[in-house]
Amino acid sequence: MIFDFSNKNIIVVGASSGIGLCTATRFAESGGRVYFISRSGTKRKVHYLKNKKLMAENIQLDATNATAVQNFINYVAQKEKRIDILINAQAINHCVPIENISIAQWGKVLATNLTSIFLMCKACVPHMKKQRYGKIVNISSVAARNRSPVSGVHYVASKSAILGFTRQLAFETAPFGLNVNAVCPGQTETPMLMKSMTPSQRKALAKSIPLRRIADPEEQASVILFLASDTASYMSGAVVDVNGGQI
Repeated sequence: MIFDFSNKNIIVVGASSGIGLCTATRFAESGGRVYFISRSGTKRKVHYLKNKKLMAENIQLDATNATAVQNFINYVAQKEKRIDILINAQAINHCVPIENISIAQWGKVLATNLTSIFLMCKACVPHMKKQRYGKIVNISSVAARNRSPVSGVHYVASKSAILGFTRQLAFETAPFGLNVNAVCPGQTETPMLMKSMTPSQRKALAKSIPLRRIADPEEQASVILFLASDTASYMSGAVVDVNGGQI
């Protein structure tokens, strides 16, 4: 499906690599004004479409810092006059047993994977309510639906919490015309997954998936763009599984 996000102002958090980077790039290629948000603020190439330079800005931001998040959203709202789409794709993962998880590690994973989504939504929603339009897509995980062979309990807990957060936010904001949904990706060829598994483990994982392969980030981005588009205008509070047939 070909999407057109011309005249849309889009924020993608976690856009330095993996699903977030792929999604932000797809938005830019579809004509959107995209803010690539990451802790590293890694610069990316400006994308072009039909010889027209597309607008994309790379922002270094710690999305766990409430003051920094609010200041950034105020900046975007003042500059662009509206915020149309928010994608929360930020995440970190550690595959360790519970007895080896420190309080600091627990807090860091929950802050990055969950609290940052709360802060981004808290800052964006008032602007979206005022304009009576907004699309929010939160990225959870197949681990939230079941369990994970490559994650710790802190990661799974954070990704599970995203589902409840998404449903409740969708309920609160629907009367104002907002659509809030979540995606539960299956294992995807991202740097985070590659670091957590050996080649033999990845091969075994692929065999265990009904479609017999690990997902490409493009396959996740396509579903995220669909949910952020007006094609999905009657979807809110939904959780979409993109996991190759895993139960």
